[in-house]
Amino acid sequence: MTTGPKPTSPPQSPPPAEHVPEVVGNYRILRELGRGGMGTVYTAEHKLLGRAAAIKLLAPRYVDHPEVMMRFFSEAQAAAAAKNPGIVEIYDFGELSDGGGAFIAMELLEGEGLDARLRRNGRIPLAQALLFTSQIASALAAAHANGIVHRDLKPANLFVVRDPQVVGGERIKILDFGIAKVSLAVAESEIENQAEVETHNLTRDGSVMGTPTYMAPEQCRGQLDLDARADLYSLGCILFEMLCGRPPFTGSSSIDLMSGHLRDAPPRPSSIEPAIGPELDALILSLLAKDPKDRFQRASDLERALHMLLSGNPAGVIASLGGEPPAPARAPWYLRPGVLVPMILAMAGGGVALALLQRPADDTGDDPRRQPVAQVAIDAAPPPPPEPPGFYQAEGPDQEPEAVVAARASGDAVIWRVDSTPRDAQVLYQDQLVGDTKSPLFVVIERQGRSEGRSERLLVKRFGFVEQTVDLDTDSGGVHHVELVKKIELTIRSQPSGALIYGDDDEVAGRTPGMVFSPPGEEPLMFTLKAEGYADEPIEIVPDENKAISVKMAPLVTLRIESEPMGAEVWRDGARLGETPLEDRVARGREPLTYRIAYTGYRDEELQMIPRRDGERRVTLQTLAADAE
Repeated sequence: MTTGPKPTSPPQSPPPAEHVPEVVGNYRILRELGRGGMGTVYTAEHKLLGRAAAIKLLAPRYVDHPEVMMRFFSEAQAAAAAKNPGIVEIYDFGELSDGGGAFIAMELLEGEGLDARLRRNGRIPLAQALLFTSQIASALAAAHANGIVHRDLKPANLFVVRDPQVVGGERIKILDFGIAKVSLAVAESEIENQAEVETHNLTRDGSVMGTPTYMAPEQCRGQLDLDARADLYSLGCILFEMLCGRPPFTGSSSIDLMSGHLRDAPPRPSSIEPAIGPELDALILSLLAKDPKDRFQRASDLERALHMLLSGNPAGVIASLGGEPPAPARAPWYLRPGVLVPMILAMAGGGVALALLQRPADDTGDDPRRQPVAQVAIDAAPPPPPEPPGFYQAEGPDQEPEAVVAARASGDAVIWRVDSTPRDAQVLYQDQLVGDTKSPLFVVIERQGRSEGRSERLLVKRFGFVEQTVDLDTDSGGVHHVELVKKIELTIRSQPSGALIYGDDDEVAGRTPGMVFSPPGEEPLMFTLKAEGYADEPIEIVPDENKAISVKMAPLVTLRIESEPMGAEVWRDGARLGETPLEDRVARGREPLTYRIAYTGYRDEELQMIPRRDGERRVTLQTLAADAE
């Protein structure tokens, strides 16, 4: 492993006594929240605005160490530059007025760290883990666009907060950009002092910084030119841990951990959690590729892949927040063949390259800006079918791609502009992804060869919303705005947790705690909860509003019945249960159960058993001949 000079070490003893000022900048200190390696965090209030904030004070022992001070300020600069709902917001930062330290003022978050969530629950339910990962990818895309590589992404630097505006009701935020690497180009353009440029690049000396459990192989080697793909590797480790309950590599020392990242193949996630299907396996393993060229190349590519995964649900199906069972009667949508693997292979190792046929270059010229996002091929058959529509993604809300401008000028095509509320929905044509609504999507339909009254159908879908079909008239164009309706969120919890959720079609749909995403309606949805050692629990939910249902499942007890002679039939509630010796597993309760014991040539006997606990009864049957005597 290549290493360079070690950074200056802070003094070990005695540490200076920490002085807590009453006022920091424009903020009044209220109370201590917690302590970390570089300092202490306090709750505070803006003196004039009354806005609550968290104030992070650099520990006094670091004040005389310029490298540590610069690392502290780089955290604030990095987080402030990458404005995104998934990154903690920075209000202010600077040195204390008395010169005795430094501070960062940031938004005050209420929630818990992802590390605390994992310690408490062991794993994160599948759909929630994918939602969290998508949110993190979105935040990383914003940071990377500003030339910032986090370099220390881990559960302890991720914080979960309530947010009713997002599907699932929780948002994850990235904290602590303390060892973030600002690219040299960005630093040089924004910082005039050359010394400051050098200290912003904290790995310039080849020293290894980060957390070994989540470090990319190139980071373990002390590589200088880390890029966004190192963060994506760390995110792959986190996603692996959320789903499997452990990171991909474990060891008793940092050397063991880094050796695993450098040399060992990561275990296939499905070998630890059988609920994970081949497509999700492929996504995670592509993130954990040793060579950065084999990973997703951009966080936005990963975010798009996750959106495809999450939006693959048909309306009304359960997106489990409790993981999927090992062997469902029918594979969940994300396990079904062909859903994601081709897309992952296209995205990983070379950017997004959807497996859709491009319009030939001679149709739109050689200018790549005039190439359609995607063109769906239709098998040729006599008579020749009309040309399929061309789909062109606008670069901004008020811009038209050049190919659309040219088609409009020619007058030979019908042009539709498709957008949606909310934005960022996926648009499919003939079951293939052709674009999204982050920016307007233009659909160019050539008039030649089309009969009047014909239309082209699109499908607009977004996770957590009811998918909608869009029929575009091929006679006239215009603007088609899609108002997506949010699905109702129905949370199902059980005691104990981990019960399988069965739909009314007897297909396994998830585990508790789980969330049902359903179109609004008045017709009840029927489910059955099943757990080993507990009686089946039917539930009925009307999807008229967001709601949560908690069910306490009744434990099963075993009632054993024997008879003399053996082999007698056992009946309960008009149903034949089997022959003696027989064990009946029933819900624990206080009401007696009545059994009928029948054997040819013998008189029927009835017995009652109260299922408070496991029990056993033996019945001696009387022959009919004995009754005659």
